[in-house]
Amino acid sequence: MPADFHPYALNEITLQRTSASMLEVNVKLNNTMLPTYWADGLLVATATGTTAYSLSLGGPVVLPESNVLIISPIAPHNLNVRLSL
Repeated sequence: MPADFHPYALNEITLQRTSASMLEVNVKLNNTMLPTYWADGLLVATATGTTAYSLSLGGPVVLPESNVLIISPIAPHNLNVRLSL
């Protein structure tokens, strides 16, 4: 087995609220602030995780070999904010 082999994979990470109040979601990417969302949570998905929960949130489908992370708000409460990077 190669020394850089890791037998684990990550599809997605979900952060979600546990109370009745909304979360203010602030994300900074490469020292650039993304738009602030008021939402029920945040989903960060890898390319292999984009075809399930991320797709149902309106996220894109990307090729599995893509070196990307998809950041999608869960039930955002400000529908006027759209972001394409």
